[in-house]
Amino acid sequence: LQSRTFSPAPSGNVTIHAADSIQMDGLSPTTNAFNVIATATFFTSGASAPPVKTGRSGNLTVSTRQLMMRDGSYIAATSFGDAPAGDLKLNADSVELVGGATQTPVNDVTTGLISVGYRRGNSGTISLNTRTLQLTDGGTISTTHLGSGNAGSVTINASESIQLASQIGGRYSNISSTLGSLTFNRQFYNVRELVTGNAGDVTVNTPSLRLDYAGVGVGNYGIGAAGTLKINADSIRLVNGGRVSASTFSGEGGNIKLQAQTLILRNLSEIATDANSSGNGGNITISAPFIVGLGNSNIIANAEEGRGGNIQITT
Repeated sequence: LQSRTFSPAPSGNVTIHAADSIQMDGLSPTTNAFNVIATATFFTSGASAPPVKTGRSGNLTVSTRQLMMRDGSYIAATSFGDAPAGDLKLNADSVELVGGATQTPVNDVTTGLISVGYRRGNSGTISLNTRTLQLTDGGTISTTHLGSGNAGSVTINASESIQLASQIGGRYSNISSTLGSLTFNRQFYNVRELVTGNAGDVTVNTPSLRLDYAGVGVGNYGIGAAGTLKINADSIRLVNGGRVSASTFSGEGGNIKLQAQTLILRNLSEIATDANSSGNGGNITISAPFIVGLGNSNIIANAEEGRGGNIQITT
């Protein structure tokens, strides 16, 4: 289900109201195509004509009691041109995103709620309101920009709980806003521009957040600043390599701000800001009455060439 534009006119909005549930799973038995609900704007040019600057991608609004997605299904607002991608708004009682799919027309894909800019149009924002959110074995909620532009923000409000879990060595479940990617196939998408711009902010509000070999983060793998990561929860638990992070290559590092009653890190889990080249590392601010770190878990602010960030803990 898609609304797309190849012209200066914007693509239409997509609005879905399902009183009971939305289920997206399975692949086409003939083409291995996966399930998509999306809006998109495309960069076009003829053999002898100048490129056409296309209009904005439409917004996506989805409301339902239960959303279940697996097998590489995704809900996305994307920009393949110079105009921005639309915004994604989701309201549901429960949301579950599981796994991904291999050997699809675009190779390996993860199940996700995403907004992506591939050339010069900014990616949109993602806003999710739910009671429970579960991301398993690669389930992803992310905004990304892979060209020259900015990534949108991600805001998640879960009134009961958020759980992210992955099998070690398998697909990595995450909530993120990033600029650039270490694994993006630029040749496949015909993207040649230098990756520049800023990552968006990520804000998570929930009574209970658990990361089991999974991550929540902001990052900039091009030239620009990483966003700010804010988590407000009664309980934050990072286990088996769970990670809260803000990373940058050459711009200003992102900041991490955690507000909780209980913060527990176990078995190689980490809260970290990193500047991997000439940039400055971001700051870490933690306010929690009860903090426990076990099994080689770390709270660290690091920079290779620039200034490392500050760490401030109130407990």
